[in-house]
Amino acid sequence: MQNKKILIVDDNATHLESLSLALETKFDCRTLAADSGQAALNIIESETVDLVLLDLVMDDMPGNEVVSKIRAKLGPDELPIIMVSARSDDDALIDCLKRGANDYITKPYNLEVAAVKVANQFELSDAIRKNANKQEALALKAISTTYNHKINNPLSIAVGSLPLLKKSETHEKAYSRIDSALGRITETVKQIQKATEAKVMAYEEYTGGTKILKLKD
Repeated sequence: MQNKKILIVDDNATHLESLSLALETKFDCRTLAADSGQAALNIIESETVDLVLLDLVMDDMPGNEVVSKIRAKLGPDELPIIMVSARSDDDALIDCLKRGANDYITKPYNLEVAAVKVANQFELSDAIRKNANKQEALALKAISTTYNHKINNPLSIAVGSLPLLKKSETHEKAYSRIDSALGRITETVKQIQKATEAKVMAYEEYTGGTKILKLKD
C-alpha cells in the first residue's frame, strides 16, 4: 500500500501523532494531519487523498458536516471516510454513516482494529476502481465496434460513390469538399478504434468541462 495518503483529522495533537505513526509503520504510507474540519477540507481540495480518518467531535465543525461537504464532491468509492468516535451508538455517528461515511472506529484507539479497517477500505476501493476500469474498457470497445459497423460500412459506400460525382465539372468543388470530409471521418473512426484498444485510456478537455478521447495518429 505504498504511495497511499491517509488524512487524519483530529484536534487532539497526541491522537494525531500516535495514529499517524502507527499507520505509517503498518502500511508504509504517507499521513497528512488536520486539526480542524476546515483544514481537512482545504487539504482535500488541494491534493489527492486516498482515505480520511475523521474525528466525530471538533470545535470548528461537526464531523457530519465535514462528511456532507466531502460527499458533495467525492463519493464513498472515490474517497473512503472512517469516522472516529468515543461511542459506537452515538446518534451523530449514525448520522455520519447515513451521510456517506464508510465505517468507524472507537476511542481509545485499538490500533490493530484501525489498521484492519483501513486495509479493508483500501482493498475495497482498489477493487471498485479496477472493476470500473474494466467496465470502461468494455464500453469503449463496444463504442468502437459500433462505429466500425454502423459508420464505417456506409462510409465505404459513400467513398466508393464519389467518382460518379467527379465526372461532372459542376460537381467538382462539391466532390472535393465531400472527399475531404469523408476522409477525416474515416481517419477519426480508425483513431477511435486504436484508442479503445489501448490498455490505458487518455482524455483531453473539450468544452463546458466535458472530455473527449485523446486520439493519436
